[in-house]
Amino acid sequence: MPSILFVCTANICRSPMAEAILRDLLSQRADAAQWTVCSAGTWGMDGYQAAFRARTALQKSGLSADHHTARTVTRAMLQSSDLILTMEKNHQEALRLEFPQDAQRIFLLSEMLGGRFDIQDPMGGSQVDFDGTLLELRTILVKAMEIITQKAMENA
Repeated sequence: MPSILFVCTANICRSPMAEAILRDLLSQRADAAQWTVCSAGTWGMDGYQAAFRARTALQKSGLSADHHTARTVTRAMLQSSDLILTMEKNHQEALRLEFPQDAQRIFLLSEMLGGRFDIQDPMGGSQVDFDGTLLELRTILVKAMEIITQKAMENA
């Protein structure tokens, strides 16, 4: 059963949005039931729900993170994930330093498109900023879907 873990800072904006988008994209596949998609934060706001503006952005696009509960990434989460996708270079570097045994499965999300750029955190911004982040995540995930699923299945 292939599994993908998204990681951002607090696990209340970018990673829950990416999780909801990828779950939706995978739901359209014949093997949808085989996939596990989750998220966590390097400094997770354990127990918090997704940010209001993140939930609003998702709702406007027909998705939901209403049942999301933020959590801090753990060794067990990384070990049980076939592919770990971070939002920023500093998330990737921190995880690779703290968990070197998992480094070969930790990538910057933008690397799935052949780039190396951060997905900016919309926290503190307007609804337009959150909507923009959602659009950026959706664009990347749609374009990189085959690469992401292939990498996860290779490690499963």
